[in-house]
Amino acid sequence: MLSLINKYILMKNQLLLITLILFSFSLSAQKIEKVRKVDSQENTKSISEEELARKKKHAIKLIKLGYNNKSIMLQTQLDKKQVKAIRKEN
Repeated sequence: MLSLINKYILMKNQLLLITLILFSFSLSAQKIEKVRKVDSQENTKSISEEELARKKKHAIKLIKLGYNNKSIMLQTQLDKKQVKAIRKEN
């Protein structure tokens, strides 16, 4: 009888532990999703024509040196579409 009670308590503790772990995973997933939404909203800022021209000039220089799109995007902070458009122009 005592063995059954101990097994029941152990199973109850394991179930509680599994529930807490799953709950923490779901909370962390929600936090990650919120960060992704904030990042996507922050990336839509406008820049001046002068700054765009400067970035475009730098991107052209990197294209001539043989850099790939991802490297150019990271160095100039231009969008993928902008880099592709610059590549088509040159």
